[in-house]
Amino acid sequence: MTTITFYSYKGGTGRALALANGARDLARLGLKVVAIDFDLEAPGLHYKFSADPEGRPLTVNAGVVDYIHSFYVEGLAPQSIKDYVVDVPVPGVGTPLLSLIPAGKVPSMEYWSKLSAINWHEMFFSNDPKGIQMFLDLKNRILEELNPDFLLIDSRTGITEMGGVATTLLAERVVCFVLPALENLDGARAVLRSIRKFRREARLGELELTVVLSRLPAQKNDLAESQQRDRILRVLNEEAEELADTLSFQEVFVLDLDVPMFLSKGLRARIEISPDESVLSCSYLELFGIPVKQ
Repeated sequence: MTTITFYSYKGGTGRALALANGARDLARLGLKVVAIDFDLEAPGLHYKFSADPEGRPLTVNAGVVDYIHSFYVEGLAPQSIKDYVVDVPVPGVGTPLLSLIPAGKVPSMEYWSKLSAINWHEMFFSNDPKGIQMFLDLKNRILEELNPDFLLIDSRTGITEMGGVATTLLAERVVCFVLPALENLDGARAVLRSIRKFRREARLGELELTVVLSRLPAQKNDLAESQQRDRILRVLNEEAEELADTLSFQEVFVLDLDVPMFLSKGLRARIEISPDESVLSCSYLELFGIPVKQ
């Protein structure tokens, strides 16, 4: 199971939509995918995975917040992770291959009540931080009961305890979506540095980081786009006070306004495909390291 967290310092980057579209394309290849909505204060994957012509979301009865509330607040270990899973229909795919673990039954008073009852600081920073083991157990349950090829996590924006869980404890790779504004880049750099530091100090091993520049305005020429990328790399790779925290990105992958393009190396899946799909679909697949025959 390959676990990838989709993160952005600010909203409006197209992060959740990229996850949803990529998940569908993986399912079309016959790969089993589980997506988790960890954007608990502004969940939306149950909308983005819906095929309803009126835009109505998938039907959700329980999700991540219910799982955490049962385990942490009520002290009851959930019987099965399948009680929190929603099958996502994918056009052209008969066998259910795409599953969603939603944030919960949103919007409802029960959801917000359960969310507000969770003490995140106590869960992760008390003398007995039970939250760490709880989330590792959640990942193990997904592997044992659902056994997906890919586990895709939609993390909350900003700097939060939940963002830390998704990016540092659960993921093998973090795909960070950025905008070219300095405010966005400075924030993303601080978060990515903290992720690397936490992993290093907790001896969790290296975490692969990928930066995706989304919603890049069309450049007048290749030189202008190249200069924009170089500027972003300079900001992200700026030397940190503690040298070990300094980032060392070699390239930035671009998601254009007109044709979203993800170009990625790494996470090589041993699959070759010739999808009769749009350039967009091929680009999403390359994000997951799946070679596409031209």
